[in-house]
Amino acid sequence: MTLKLLIVDDEPIERQALQQILQKAFPDFQMMQAKNGREAVEYALKEEPDLVLMDILMPGMTGLEAIKLIQQKGIECQFVMVTAFDTFDYAKSALQLGVKDYLLKPTTPKEMTQIIGAIAEKIIAEKQQKQQFEPFIEQAFVSQLLFDAMDSVEDVLPLPLKETTSFAVLMVTFAEQVKGEAVLKKAQQYGVYSGVLYEQRRPFIIPIKEDFRQETMRVAKAFIAALEEQHYSSVAISSQIPSLDELSRGYREAWLVSGVAQRVIYFEDYVQFVPMEADWQAAIDQLDWHKIRLLFQQMTQQKPLAEAREEAFQKLWQVHTQLHQLGLEMGPPTLSFSDESQA
Repeated sequence: MTLKLLIVDDEPIERQALQQILQKAFPDFQMMQAKNGREAVEYALKEEPDLVLMDILMPGMTGLEAIKLIQQKGIECQFVMVTAFDTFDYAKSALQLGVKDYLLKPTTPKEMTQIIGAIAEKIIAEKQQKQQFEPFIEQAFVSQLLFDAMDSVEDVLPLPLKETTSFAVLMVTFAEQVKGEAVLKKAQQYGVYSGVLYEQRRPFIIPIKEDFRQETMRVAKAFIAALEEQHYSSVAISSQIPSLDELSRGYREAWLVSGVAQRVIYFEDYVQFVPMEADWQAAIDQLDWHKIRLLFQQMTQQKPLAEAREEAFQKLWQVHTQLHQLGLEMGPPTLSFSDESQA
């Protein structure tokens, strides 16, 4: 695994000597140099190094000041202080900032490579562990967003979701033989956030930056291309959602149309073919089960949960009465109603 290492020192000879020693010991490292604390902050913001070798005493901005500023900017990296004997006490105070270790000038190449190598091993192990658990963490907070738990995940939201003004929920329905690993890889490439797989469907949140149709179709086509051609899968896309706290509506919209037998289907394209002011009585009189099902789905999409529950129960009694009049006996109607049943 390649690590980025930033060497910060106001002495060009010192910087070059450190780089030569470390490049020989760690040829896979990507090396960068900064000549002062302010330049180190700029490099950290732009390149996000994994490890920084920071000199303490530099003109303009000290090493400790640069570390504090980098940490305030939210850059996750490890620091090793480089100091002379007369500033040793100063270096010890740096450990309170989370500095992993320090190098005393002058130092031997062996000592330097041992310290850097040990820290590099820990960084690589942490990265590997993070990569292993990151998908599960992402799926957990996406699921909370989709089920109206915004407050519990707001502090851990990635910047692209915090800074985006509108979103779409995309629902992929997989064939039973398909696990979808290729789609998850595509999601990472396109900056799309994955939810939990449920009943062969997996939701994704797409931050919309410019054109809604163009961006969502680009992702949908990439997902379809990533799936095996011999297995049928489909992609359903919600309407454009204006804020994070409305994502649950997008989830219900995408779930509703995910059962439609088309490769890619938009909620807005689907609902225009279903009458918004439907004749419930005609559907019940004719026991048109397909139309009744669509009307129930529309009801749960368009009304608050409590209101939709009450009206759905009334309609269910009408269906029960119609069956009774036709001589078809059945027990009292029951209604299992929850957020998932709206999907």
